[in-house]
Amino acid sequence: MPDLVITEINYNPPSGDPDTLEFIEMYNNGNQPAAIGGFRLGGVVSMTFPALTLAPGETFLVAAKKAACESFFTGKTFYQWNGGSVLTNGGNTLVIRNTAGVTIDSVQYDDAFPWPLEPDGQGPSAELLSPNLDNNDGANWKPSTTATADPGNFASPGVVEIATLATISFGSPRTLVQENGGSVSIPVTVTNLSTTLAEARVRVVSASTAVNVEDYILVDSVVTFPQGATTPIQLSVQIVTIARRAIAVTSSCNCSTSWHPKRDLLLSMPF
Repeated sequence: MPDLVITEINYNPPSGDPDTLEFIEMYNNGNQPAAIGGFRLGGVVSMTFPALTLAPGETFLVAAKKAACESFFTGKTFYQWNGGSVLTNGGNTLVIRNTAGVTIDSVQYDDAFPWPLEPDGQGPSAELLSPNLDNNDGANWKPSTTATADPGNFASPGVVEIATLATISFGSPRTLVQENGGSVSIPVTVTNLSTTLAEARVRVVSASTAVNVEDYILVDSVVTFPQGATTPIQLSVQIVTIARRAIAVTSSCNCSTSWHPKRDLLLSMPF
């Protein structure tokens, strides 16, 4: 099945007629050519795709007004979606289905957090940071910074850049804690941070027989790294003094990493 991904949405570009430059970009994220003839775009706008084959890494552009987009975005080819329909400014759903009606990709875009707010009439389109990310998660999108012929419009139809993603992880795989109480500091590190910020939620995934509040105190926490950060954040876990228990905080077990808000870093708390 073709790996066709919606990677750019220009749903409320600023202009006298805000629908004029509306477009959607789709990207062949597979390593094989994708024959998309007869596929259908549905949701808030609709169309049947023409007989085309996209090479790996090639894009397919569709627009509310084909001629206006081709005039503005010089050198780009757009296809017209069904007349009379436009992208709603407050968010909506886009779905790609193959000729058998099987969903290839779907996005429910929005103009509210965690989606970027700027694409709602402030100038830029919304661009997916990487076609390898979940495009239903608004935190994986950013406002375009690519200049156009109009100083107030920013978009890059036909160009998909795969961002270098930051990685958040624990600095040490294991921290041993004595049973006499106190607290333990667990370093959380970030690498390759080029976006405006990176966040991860830290929570306990497994505690064996250790009991929160009785043996340790750690509420679900969010660590936030600002752009350009390189210094680890120290996560403090309070150890409760109970002579019969000692805890080993293991941060490598079930540890997942990601670059953007609310991904989980998981601690196990065996003893």
